[in-house]
Amino acid sequence: MHSAKLTLILWGMILVTAICVVYVSFQSRSVFISWQETLQQAEQIDVEWGQLILEKNTLASYARLQRIAEKKLGMVEPKGQRIEIIKDSH
Repeated sequence: MHSAKLTLILWGMILVTAICVVYVSFQSRSVFISWQETLQQAEQIDVEWGQLILEKNTLASYARLQRIAEKKLGMVEPKGQRIEIIKDSH
């Protein structure tokens, strides 16, 4: 009778261990999938960041600003005789 109880307890422990292994495997897969998704998002954000930097550099270029100043504001670069240099009095 004592041997039967011990066998039943051992089978119960094996069953609990098997369920724990299945649960931990499931959790591990879930975390791995989440990690992969996060890596993909980081890669997409990195690509978008590069595109934004390129766009910023294009929009802030000196030639573009000069064209806008000339076309929209009617500004022109002054000639030599119209340039005045003001010296600091300190």
